[in-house]
Amino acid sequence: MQSTVWINCGGSSKRKCKCSKKNMPKPHGWSLHWKKIKRKKKFPKYCSFYVKKPGDKKFTKCINEAELGAHIRRKYKSLNNNQYIVPACKSCNNSKKWSFKLKNNVKKARAVTTYCKK
Repeated sequence: MQSTVWINCGGSSKRKCKCSKKNMPKPHGWSLHWKKIKRKKKFPKYCSFYVKKPGDKKFTKCINEAELGAHIRRKYKSLNNNQYIVPACKSCNNSKKWSFKLKNNVKKARAVTTYCKK
């Protein structure tokens, strides 16, 4: 488990990625963006997170299937507070009050549409 603590970015569902078009088969949108930027043929099977819900004392490994690309940023803001896309399950992606740590070897893709590849 990596040491940096991450959170979901609020309001990111309205942001659209140029990597996909309407009616494309899955993966599309930000998950396709992740695949293209990371030059991967397959989207990872499992969620990228260790999760710490409010009231929990420690982080626990999420074993759900990754279904989409989640927008995340560092929890504790710094000069470099970029947003990234990582594979995530719907439950982790929809949580706004949870903290996360990334599993080892998780690849992050910058969530910048100018990086989109056609």
